[in-house]
Amino acid sequence: MAKRKRKRPSLNITAERALDEGIKFTKNAVNYRQAGRSRRRCYNCIYFEEGPNRSAVGTCKVVEGQIKGYMISDIFEARPELM
Repeated sequence: MAKRKRKRPSLNITAERALDEGIKFTKNAVNYRQAGRSRRRCYNCIYFEEGPNRSAVGTCKVVEGQIKGYMISDIFEARPELM
């Protein structure tokens, strides 16, 4: 049986729409990278799902693969308690 390709969102859809449709961005598409010295880090994002602790490897609701809490991407959305 042929493996079905996973649908990937185009760069012109929002993270919310990708979440609603159950599709994920690649890390390259969202510019996943080392965070600077701010509080803008994946572990402070509404899409981040924590691993054993905040800084550990977790997952993202809208980005494929393992996500490091201390990294950042262009789709970062701050958790309400940080605003």
